[in-house]
Amino acid sequence: MPPRDYATRRIELYCASPEERQEFEAWAKAHKAPTSKFLVSQLRRARERTAAKPQPGKTVKELQDLKDQVAVLKGELSARTVHLNVAERAKERAEAQIIEDEAQKTHLFSVRLGIVLKEHGPIHTEALLTLLDIRDDPEWRKALSAELELLEGLGAVKHSTRGWRLSFK
Repeated sequence: MPPRDYATRRIELYCASPEERQEFEAWAKAHKAPTSKFLVSQLRRARERTAAKPQPGKTVKELQDLKDQVAVLKGELSARTVHLNVAERAKERAEAQIIEDEAQKTHLFSVRLGIVLKEHGPIHTEALLTLLDIRDDPEWRKALSAELELLEGLGAVKHSTRGWRLSFK
């Protein structure tokens, strides 16, 4: 077995006075340990306690960094909220315009329907579709059907075997 090299593991400790050295020896003796081993164990405990505690300066800096990040994220969220609100208002305006355009088209469609019924008298649905130029559009065919039913319910038009006609002239 090779000889141990104690010199590479050795620490020399100098006390402030001979009395302090005696205090350390008494302290070690009270714990029933040699002074060197006792002092090394105390140094290890102190190191563990220090290592376990967070560094106060580091924690404060980390906290400040997190606060800064939160502030930046709040700013970004605020900006995105503004953009979202602007986009929602634009969408609402566009939808309102579409509804208004559809209402105007429906009104014009009703006016055209009234004119065709007035000019042509009793007219079958297929001829009505042709005169209104909506024969090939399924949505406008549904709209015509709904409009005729509504007007019939109001008593404005009547349906007979000869076709649709205005109830009043």
